[in-house]
Amino acid sequence: MADKPEAVQVLYCSVCSLPAEYCEFGPHFEKCKPWLIKNAPQIYPHLLTETNEKEADKVSSQLQSVGLSSGETSSSKEEVKRLPDIAILQQLLSSPSVSNE
Repeated sequence: MADKPEAVQVLYCSVCSLPAEYCEFGPHFEKCKPWLIKNAPQIYPHLLTETNEKEADKVSSQLQSVGLSSGETSSSKEEVKRLPDIAILQQLLSSPSVSNE
């Protein structure tokens, strides 16, 4: 006897109600993109690369506005306060002049 064919699982878009593979042909593809990126990234992998590039540009512009991405040292009035070494702290704590209350 011949084997029965297996049922195919079809993923439908919750935005446009089309199968996810056909969203790009529907009238709401721009609205479908966030849903597709989250729920069907394997169908439209180029959406992920576009999103990653946009996020990278966004983060880069934020870093440039703060001045971190250019590799410059901060010349602001605030100086970085250095924490004392652990050895120095241990010496201070073990010295008899420090009282533990």
